[in-house]
Amino acid sequence: MTYTVLFLYSLPCVCLALSSEAHEAFDEATLEPLLKKYDGRALLYDAEAFTACYSDFALFEAGDLKDLCFFLAFQAMQGAER
Repeated sequence: MTYTVLFLYSLPCVCLALSSEAHEAFDEATLEPLLKKYDGRALLYDAEAFTACYSDFALFEAGDLKDLCFFLAFQAMQGAER
């Protein structure tokens, strides 16, 4: 079974101004190691063309609900460099 969580979030203007390459470098350095650690998958989308409420949204998936919860927990993200 695959568990999926949808996140809606807004990035600050500083992040939105970054190039695609800078976004990819951040994802490779921070997000991908966490996904590997917790055996998950992420699909990231820009939403500013669809709504003014959120700048982005993401779908996070994992085969184990516990792994997904650990991945999404603040403790997993607090070590990520910003």
